[in-house]
Amino acid sequence: MEMKKLPEDVERQLRQLVCNGSIQMAGMALKLYACRCLKMNGKAANAFVLAYFEEVYPKELKRYRNKQKRR
Repeated sequence: MEMKKLPEDVERQLRQLVCNGSIQMAGMALKLYACRCLKMNGKAANAFVLAYFEEVYPKELKRYRNKQKRR
């Protein structure tokens, strides 16, 4: 999947959420942005969010997934 360049304010907000440990909220915000602004459907937006976090925040995503497995 081709990674689209996000606006600076969106990237800044995502970075703040991820750094504060709110990766789930960051994912929701990015999915909302993908659906509304990039005109993606739900499945495409989910794939976009996952690809984005795997590329930009791999350590945080791994930590989040490990935490979810323990629950």
